[in-house]
Amino acid sequence: MRKVYATALHKMWLKTVSLKEQQLKSILHVPSFHDSMVYAKKALTKGTKKIPGNRALYYRARKEYEKIYTDGFDAFVGANYAILLSYSPNKTDEKKALEISKKCIKVSSSPLIKNNYAIVLFLLNKKTEAIKYLTKLAIITERRYASLLDNSKKSARLTRWKSKFRAAMKNSQYLDNNYVFTDFTSILNLALSLNYVKKYSKSEKLAFEFLSKYDQTSGWAKYLAKLTKQKIPKLTKSKYIFSVKGIKLGDNLNRVLKVLNKPSKIYTDQRGNEIWDYIKFGLKLTIEQASLVMIELNAGSMYKINGIAGIGHSRKKFEKSFGKHSSLMNSYYIYQKKNILAVEYILGEATKIYIY
Repeated sequence: MRKVYATALHKMWLKTVSLKEQQLKSILHVPSFHDSMVYAKKALTKGTKKIPGNRALYYRARKEYEKIYTDGFDAFVGANYAILLSYSPNKTDEKKALEISKKCIKVSSSPLIKNNYAIVLFLLNKKTEAIKYLTKLAIITERRYASLLDNSKKSARLTRWKSKFRAAMKNSQYLDNNYVFTDFTSILNLALSLNYVKKYSKSEKLAFEFLSKYDQTSGWAKYLAKLTKQKIPKLTKSKYIFSVKGIKLGDNLNRVLKVLNKPSKIYTDQRGNEIWDYIKFGLKLTIEQASLVMIELNAGSMYKINGIAGIGHSRKKFEKSFGKHSSLMNSYYIYQKKNILAVEYILGEATKIYIY
């Protein structure tokens, strides 16, 4: 529980630090909760190194890590703790960050710990060493992913895995806009590091690869695209969009109100998003920053997806209308077009539907 609390404080501090000030993407181990990253618009401080963001949260997180770390060594807690210390301008803290980080990579081969070790090096101005280390990690990831893609063309099981993995990534990024898959983080950080040391040509080439093959939707992907002046590739060639009564993801509040009128009630979920609940129609809408980000149909809803299929209809009808599902996630069948349709079937009939 203490590890969860320390990491929660760490993540709360990160909410107050812009991606520009963070510089590179760390991977925090523990806890199993989600939050969206909200970052300040403060510019990266030049000159003297300063602790970015909310200093009170920074020191609270640090204090909790220190308690845990002195009780007994844990490589994952150590990796988190070292990252936090690396943002300190204090030379003793910097030395301790490097010592802890080196100790962590000696006892664990986790990509999380290796990535965080490279960040510590970079933040401590050992940039050449950091880039060499990130390059090794990125090459391993590239080869592994290329092999998986090649084998997926020959294996139906791996093809299903690939679809399921992409849907899972989208789910994770809905819950945390700055989520980047652990293995891909080294490629992202290498592209960012190369840009920071003014190796712009190499950075742009790698950014293009990252945005083309690995991630187009996270906050970090968008930050990388802006930094390297790259256009984010379109996610899919499909123009088919799932909608309900003509309402689709991205619609603004005026559009929603015009079609559906006011909801029965409005409340806030644990991530701070508004839920518009149309109780009579078995419909819920999730609103984030005045924009529609998810549609949910529940038991009793008479609304249909694109006017074709809805609650109570068979999987056969859904798949005849929208094509075969691309993957299974928990109890949901996933249909992927320009957006994602997730349907839960019980005894062959749709009982719950999400569009996201």
